[in-house]
Amino acid sequence: MKKLKQIILEETLATVIQNVNVKLKIHKTHHAEDRKTRNGDYLSDDDIVDVVKTAIPKIAEDLVLNILKINEYILIKEKLSSINIVAKLEKTGNIVDIVVVTVMIKDNFIPKSGTKVVNI
Repeated sequence: MKKLKQIILEETLATVIQNVNVKLKIHKTHHAEDRKTRNGDYLSDDDIVDVVKTAIPKIAEDLVLNILKINEYILIKEKLSSINIVAKLEKTGNIVDIVVVTVMIKDNFIPKSGTKVVNI
């Protein structure tokens, strides 16, 4: 039988996941565009959205558990493809927005100090 805490957590996560939007706001500087094609691979906007959507359950769980906070920058690391997405968590009403700031394909990307990492 499930514990009450686990049931409440699962219900809370389901609610949070339903209220998460992905906003694609990539800085279109030369640097950001260069990073989308690092190592000869092209990273399309659809690829970026797919990676972020894959991370939503983990981000929602970390928000509920207070590991991540609103107005905080995060790094979403997709291990298999070495895609790194720097994003900011914002909130409008009951909706959490994941605003993509920049992306790059790099094996050993190290974020700024204090940036929380979401591995997928």
